[in-house]
Amino acid sequence: VTNYTDTGLTYGIEYQYRIAAYTADNTSDWVESSIVSTFLNSPTALAALAVSDASLDITWVDNCSFEEGYRLERDSGAGYAEIADLAINTEEFTDTGLTYGIEYNYRLIIYTTDNEGDPVYLNSVSTVFPSPTFLTVTAVDDATIALEWDDNYSFESGFHLQRSEGVGFVEVATPGAGVTNYTDTGLTY
Repeated sequence: VTNYTDTGLTYGIEYQYRIAAYTADNTSDWVESSIVSTFLNSPTALAALAVSDASLDITWVDNCSFEEGYRLERDSGAGYAEIADLAINTEEFTDTGLTYGIEYNYRLIIYTTDNEGDPVYLNSVSTVFPSPTFLTVTAVDDATIALEWDDNYSFESGFHLQRSEGVGFVEVATPGAGVTNYTDTGLTY
């Protein structure tokens, strides 16, 4: 026999083992193990990456080999509530249906049937929806203006393009997703 499983241990206690071979007449030298614990090693490197205006990818590093799962909880100001019960060895979850502009707090708890590890916290994360940048306008002729901009994200449905003639803005076009230019024609000289 080259292995043995020690059961019925107490959670959180550090254990060390040693072993020696024996015969009817002698016992070999003892070999000691490193110290080991049945403690649930909480995940580390809990992080969030905004992937849209309504979702966040939550990631972490799994530091335990015997967990039975993870419980992910979210707090948006009214206290923590469970949003997912995740399987063993999971290291990622996409939280969807979020509200742009709200800051969220997360708590991740590793567990077995009998015990829970210490919670790991991620505070004040929010989704993103960056505005277009570098809007440039160029007069093409006396009745046409060419516009260009940088699209800073990949999830928009489109753009609202508005023009002002000095008395407030009115919508002149709704370029589609990924479009980065527009030509405004028929302008008055």
